[in-house]
Amino acid sequence: MKLSRALLSPCTALLFFSLTSCDRDREVKVYKVAKEADVPAPPAADPHAGIPMPAPGDPDPHAGLPMGGAPRRPGVTGEVPDSWKPGRGSSMRLASYVVQGDGEAIADISLIILGGGAGGLLDNVNRWRTQVHLPAVDASGLAASSEEFLTPLGPGTLVDLQGSEPADDPAKDGRIIGVLIPLAKEMWFYKMRGNPELLEREKEGFLRWVATARKAEAPAADPTPDPAPPVSVPPSPQDPKELTWNVPDGWREGPAKSMRIASFSVGPDETPGDVSVIKLGGAAGGALANVNRWRGQIGLPPITAEVLASSVMDVESPAGTIDLVDCAGSDQRTLAGWLAHEGNTWFFKLSGPSAVVEAEQARFKTFLASLDFPAK
Repeated sequence: MKLSRALLSPCTALLFFSLTSCDRDREVKVYKVAKEADVPAPPAADPHAGIPMPAPGDPDPHAGLPMGGAPRRPGVTGEVPDSWKPGRGSSMRLASYVVQGDGEAIADISLIILGGGAGGLLDNVNRWRTQVHLPAVDASGLAASSEEFLTPLGPGTLVDLQGSEPADDPAKDGRIIGVLIPLAKEMWFYKMRGNPELLEREKEGFLRWVATARKAEAPAADPTPDPAPPVSVPPSPQDPKELTWNVPDGWREGPAKSMRIASFSVGPDETPGDVSVIKLGGAAGGALANVNRWRGQIGLPPITAEVLASSVMDVESPAGTIDLVDCAGSDQRTLAGWLAHEGNTWFFKLSGPSAVVEAEQARFKTFLASLDFPAK
């Protein structure tokens, strides 16, 4: 309780200080509630804004409420794993969860939405890197250490940051897995931070939540999540392929990652390029937003719709006409194409060191020209 000096009369002030003096001599007792009611504290730093969080029990500078307050109802819907429990909320977090692992292991999971560019993709990833004692990277380093991840809002950037030094408390820190989604007027930050082994166990559930989460229209009395929008899921090996292609000689097929339908490694093993095939419902944010995001990943400035229209190339295939753009940075390059089909958008991307992309671009265009949707 705060009292203004101007409001304290001499008698009131004397009474107040007398009472507080007497309380100093009383024994202070601390009680701990049953373990089932405990809500583990999140890591010591704000997961997204880069603002230090207060110690447990101190006021939350964002919410203006004690950190020991009741868990906040999530502001998004989606597929939440059963192992997640509501975490401590603040006005910065639209959703907050915690996971208790073996022993004292903890993972803190959150979603924060900030207006505008929120400092940009590279600066925010570098802020996260410093939190787990990793050096900052430039645009090419970010492109090499991240991957594209599709969400109902459109494509995002997935990073998995393993600390380079032992954490002060390895039970609660040491690794960050995050997805950043830049939109026209805001940036979405999904983040899971905590014990490295626990994060590995929860990674699949975290990515599924990100792939199905959307902003709730209003708080609902029923906590059951709304049905999630359809998302792209790689087909199982026994399923017939919706889209077929011919794999060029020298391309090395890898496992589907995140929401990818297919992945290939191309070029030398020491400095490979990456080819991805991704499917997303609807327009997936539109061509201009996706092209500018790809440009930003390799340090290029955004372009206008007019510039994009003049720079798009066409690749003809049995599946249809594929729009293709060439984004060349200082030492990284991306060739990316997209194709709309039956209410979905397919994305095909070759990215990596400029020399590798240059050497592989003919094979990539041949790959695109072989695309076909088999007759049903």
